[in-house]
Amino acid sequence: MIRWLTFCSCLWLFHASFGQESTAQLYTTLEIDIEDGLRRNTVTAINELPDGTIMVGTPGGLQSWDGYQLRDFTIDEYIYDLFYASDSTHLYALSQRAIHRLDKSGNELTSFEFPTSFFSNYAGEENDSLIIFGNDLHWIIASDLSGGRMMEAPYHTPYSRGSNSLKLHENLHGDSLFINGQFLTQTSYAFELLISKKEKIVLANQGIYQLETDSPQNIRVSWPKTRLETAFVDRRGNLWIGTVSNGLWMIHRNALHLDFYPSSSDDKVNPAWSIFEGKSDVFCTTSNGIESFGESNHPIISATKGMNCISGIETDQTFLVGTYRNGILRWNGIGLEFVFYDQVESIGNTVTCFQESIDGQAIWGFTKTSVVLFDPQGNYLSHTSLKEAGFTGYIMHITPYLNGYLASTTTEVVFLDSELNITEVLNHEETMVFSSSVKYNESTWFSSLQGGLFKLQGQELVSVPSPDIDLLGLDVVGNDLFVLGTRSTYLMLGDNILKIDHSDGLPQREFNQGGWYVDQADHVYVAGVEGFARFNLSDILSEAASVPKMRVDVANAVEFATEKAWIAAQQKQAKIKVSCVYPEKGNRYTFWVETGDSLKQVIHGEELLIQVDEQIDIKTWVKDEYSQQMYAASDSNFLNIERITPITQRWWFILIIITSTVLLVLLAFALARNRRQRQLIRKQLEDKKVADERIRISRELHDNIGARLSHIISSIDLEMYRDEDQKTKLSPINSFARETMGQLRETIWAVGERRIHFSEFQARVDRYVEQSQAAFSGEIKIQSADIPDIELSPAQTINYFRIIQEAINNAIKYAQAEQITVSFLLHPSSIEITVVDDGIGFGEAEMKRGSGLKGMAQRASEVQSSFQILKRESGGGISLSIPFNE
Repeated sequence: MIRWLTFCSCLWLFHASFGQESTAQLYTTLEIDIEDGLRRNTVTAINELPDGTIMVGTPGGLQSWDGYQLRDFTIDEYIYDLFYASDSTHLYALSQRAIHRLDKSGNELTSFEFPTSFFSNYAGEENDSLIIFGNDLHWIIASDLSGGRMMEAPYHTPYSRGSNSLKLHENLHGDSLFINGQFLTQTSYAFELLISKKEKIVLANQGIYQLETDSPQNIRVSWPKTRLETAFVDRRGNLWIGTVSNGLWMIHRNALHLDFYPSSSDDKVNPAWSIFEGKSDVFCTTSNGIESFGESNHPIISATKGMNCISGIETDQTFLVGTYRNGILRWNGIGLEFVFYDQVESIGNTVTCFQESIDGQAIWGFTKTSVVLFDPQGNYLSHTSLKEAGFTGYIMHITPYLNGYLASTTTEVVFLDSELNITEVLNHEETMVFSSSVKYNESTWFSSLQGGLFKLQGQELVSVPSPDIDLLGLDVVGNDLFVLGTRSTYLMLGDNILKIDHSDGLPQREFNQGGWYVDQADHVYVAGVEGFARFNLSDILSEAASVPKMRVDVANAVEFATEKAWIAAQQKQAKIKVSCVYPEKGNRYTFWVETGDSLKQVIHGEELLIQVDEQIDIKTWVKDEYSQQMYAASDSNFLNIERITPITQRWWFILIIITSTVLLVLLAFALARNRRQRQLIRKQLEDKKVADERIRISRELHDNIGARLSHIISSIDLEMYRDEDQKTKLSPINSFARETMGQLRETIWAVGERRIHFSEFQARVDRYVEQSQAAFSGEIKIQSADIPDIELSPAQTINYFRIIQEAINNAIKYAQAEQITVSFLLHPSSIEITVVDDGIGFGEAEMKRGSGLKGMAQRASEVQSSFQILKRESGGGISLSIPFNE
């Protein structure tokens, strides 16, 4: 059976051997597109502000990226270029219709708009001026954009993008790109960008070409099918790529200094599993065979194409490969042959790891169910089930320990002698799965899943502070402990822990069991879902040219100045907000705020309440978590916050308020007084007009109607004297005329120009009572209190007199009374005049239909007096109330 399987596998692997070897490639650490808020997926220009903020130009306008969010600017037209002039600290943004000068915060200062007939293409610099090139013209503009002039120019001009160092590649001939005499691709443009003294890249229409200056023939291409537009290296060494249709990419500076071998093809993901060092190279097992980190081109690479390989070992005499559910194979120099296959349990054909004996006389292979023994040449000798050997779980990692071995299993830690016999077993209640072990600082350390780190103290496993609870592997790099987690790697730096993951430039987002290795030169190898990589920690841990920046804003400040802010006197706390600029947003640096004796780590967007007694100094720091060095987070790194008396409590403000209030009161008083005076003058003018009209009417009545009535009376008297027979007929007419003449005189008296005292009014009432007594068979009495001699207006006089006159006449004519009493009564704020009789009084019908009563009530209302009808047990009357002020 074994021979048949070996024959079949050799035929299949011979066919698979035509596969292509993996090559190292670049990879993106960050990708930003329209789903993240980018205006367009075409990125045409990239640069950065002094604080490290990345500026991005697209056909949709200008945006910035600080590592946390995209910010939109008011420039919303096609951006062709972003560049600095050589003698300027201002960033220029070149759009199709204008060039814009920005300050260090990215805010637009000035703009120079081109005529509508001019379309810009790119910018350059000559002496102290900017040159903006168009199709057949160019503009020469002052660096402050204060003015410019247009000149004729050829279309083809040497390309330059200011301080971007992106130069036209010298070996672009027509549409063909040559590097070191070697044709690479067809492209319409190619730009060269210096990454370091040892490396540069060439950006073409499609693909990025990496060149090592020490090895000019060693050219690596990445993204050969992706259209690229522009590139930029920031101050921290990160490479930013602008694509034609895939948005903005960032390649971390660490990613530029490591070798990454992607394990995924266009249509399939092939995870990388474990890494092991053989005699010829360092290898990585993947679900698509075994790959190599070096240039040995071992035939095992092509022989295992298409196989899901989990583990492997290469000695001086053999090469064994452990697979997933396909047992163990051996390279025999010609092809692969099966040397172990469990026909009883398929799970027993998944091989987790290998171990060569200390004396080199045996090799053990460990599956999930068995321990398989081989001789030094890889020949199968025997196998024993793990259960029979005393194991309760399968072995995840094994390493030499003292005179034997130390195994980490899925249930416990097992100590073995040189013959793989169990000598001691340890476990811990916090975990069941131990993944690896290593000797570090004269102690043995263990990693585990769900339990974190453990250390061997005496005969016990002791839990120690861990960066994560799910850990896959341990190793020693220099003087530090390297820890592999499921999604991150860590360096244990004494009491400090440095996290290194994808955001710090590692290609993997998820790592696999057995996927780590550290060689004698301290190169670290890691394997994960995305592929496998190799890097030198000294490159990863080297400091960038500049550290991230941070800004602190005081939200409740009332005043600002350079490096200073004031809060109101009643405020006991300053509300500050932290804004960080960390475009790659890795784990290397952390941000801190120092207030007095307090030092607190903060994150972007965090708001803090700082206690302020009188004043306080705030400093901002960036901490390198590897070196533990603290750096100033801004140019000044100093902000003084001081409590001040608010403007509303300052003496001069209070004086202004008091003075303004007094002036307003005086002004209001003057306006009111002026208004009253105007009203008084207006009233006096109106009263004068009324008085003049009254005088005119009284004169008209006296001179015209009075004269006519006098003539009528005289004529009647003459006729009565001449003809005794007519005397009887004319006597009533004569009496009516004389009565009318008397009423006319009363009216002329009442509407005269002067005001009338109450005593005079009362005398008129007395005379009228005497006249009425002659026509009344009963008695008319007048009762009067001591009434103050108030003044009555003509309107009051005539209306009050007519009311009394009407009331007396009604009593005489209709009341059938024997006595009528006219009374003048005094009250605290009014004078009451009543006319009452002892007659038959008023019925309900008379009160409703009597026009005389309505007329009296209307007259009283016209002069703001009250009128009331009096009902008594016998008789009736009226009451007139005249208001007055003493």
